[in-house]
Amino acid sequence: MSDEIQTVAILQHLIKTKECFIPQYIGPKMKMVKLNSWQDYTDLPETKWKIKQPADDDVRPDALDTGKSLTVIRKREQ
Repeated sequence: MSDEIQTVAILQHLIKTKECFIPQYIGPKMKMVKLNSWQDYTDLPETKWKIKQPADDDVRPDALDTGKSLTVIRKREQ
């Protein structure tokens, strides 16, 4: 979709220094699962909506089970 934020460059940067988790939908449920490397990402299959995610039978650590959290900080405009 043209109005979607392109996250590939962000992901490439983050995976070099951070632990990254990506969405995995199985039916109506979504988990945030670990992405192991850039190669791991490029090897992921695509959904019918052209979104890369692990296959349903690809078992990975879930972010909620690891105690990880996400903090987003907005830069204050001056």
